[in-house]
This record gives sequence, structure tokens and C-alpha cells, in this order.
Amino acid sequence: MVFCDSSSVVKTIGSTTPGYNETLHQIIETISSLKSSGTQTTLIWIPSHVGIHGNEVADRLAQTECTKPSGAKANHKLSPSEKMSIIKNDWRNDHLLYLKSCQKASIQAMSRTGLTKCFHHRERAITVCLHRLRTGHIYLNSFNHRVDKDADSSFREGCEAIENIKHILIDCPKTESHRRKIRQLLATHNIELSINSLLGLNMALDTTIQCKIRDTLAKFLTKTNLVNIV
Repeated sequence: MVFCDSSSVVKTIGSTTPGYNETLHQIIETISSLKSSGTQTTLIWIPSHVGIHGNEVADRLAQTECTKPSGAKANHKLSPSEKMSIIKNDWRNDHLLYLKSCQKASIQAMSRTGLTKCFHHRERAITVCLHRLRTGHIYLNSFNHRVDKDADSSFREGCEAIENIKHILIDCPKTESHRRKIRQLLATHNIELSINSLLGLNMALDTTIQCKIRDTLAKFLTKTNLVNIV
């Protein structure tokens, strides 16, 4: 008679499709071998370790081993899916470390590979616009001036200020009326109006707030037609 506190393990051992875990297959083969020799094996699931002295001792030993490893190890072979999971996880960590060699804020803000929720919008044009703003690869006059020194770097709507990301998102008085809702949202959550906060690069903010800021900024970019300029 074997007691186990994992209902999923008990169900898997009794299943006709136990998967690819080698340890589980070894257990199933052992049970089958015992049955052939006339020994019946009974698996009993118990909810947690409570009330079973042996299990409580095993639980304490496991906790002690986690905090103060003795060096004793059980040599259990990993299943192909477990090996693949470890390989993929190692690759993601190495790839993220490689990406972080780039000092751009949009890269440094990444905590993992893959899509970042607040970086994307349901409208593709907005997503592209936000990506350009985060990377600095923009069709603004300040960027054009870097390519062509004869190009005018001032704001195309008549401001004498240089047309850069900070000016169009934060400083330009001509779009201040459309910026009001952004200021109100940030003030409500006591967030400073900055490029990083607007573009999802302030990692101190949780995802919900970042998505609200993204959606409010998207409306601003649409109403000011900046989505078609950037």
C-alpha cells in the first residue's frame, strides 16, 4: 500500500496515457512486475501530509534539504519534454542577456523575451507608432536633421522648438488641449509625466496602469495626427 499526496500523480499512473516521464513509466513497470509475481499494489491519495506521521517526517526532511542541502541526490532521468523545457528556458535567459547588451531603454525595460503586453495595441498603426517612439527610429524633423544637416529640425506646426519626441509628447503647447486626459490620468496615480512613463518604459508601474496610459496616449496620437507623422 502506497500513500501519495499528489492526486495528479495517482491519476497519471492509473491512466492509459501516462505521458513521457521516465520515472512514471518506471513506477508503472514496477507495479506491473509486482502484479505478475502475485503482489497487489494499492495507491491511496491523501490530502496533504496532515495526520500521516511518515509523510510529515518526509515533509520536514524535504524542507531541511531545501534550506541546508546535504549533497544527497536522487538520480531521476528527465523526460524529453522536461529536457526541452530546460533547454528553452536556458536559451531565453541567454538571449535576454545578449539583448541587454544594447543600452536602449526599450531593451533595458525587458524582463523576459517575447511580447510585452503594454507595448502592443489593437490597432497596428498605433503599435508601429509606439515602437518607433520607443526605439527613436522616427520620421520627426530632429531625426531627419541628423541624416540631412540642411533639413529643418524645428516643429512642422510652427513652433520654433526642435521637433523631437519630448516636444511632441510633453512640451508642445499646440497639442496641450489633447494632452489634458494624459495629465489627469498620471496625476490620479501620482505618476510623473515623462517619456518613459508614457511609452511603457517605467518598470515601477504595474501592467494595468501601463495599459491605461498606452490607450490614453493612443487617443492623443490619433487626435493630433501624430500617428501618421511619426
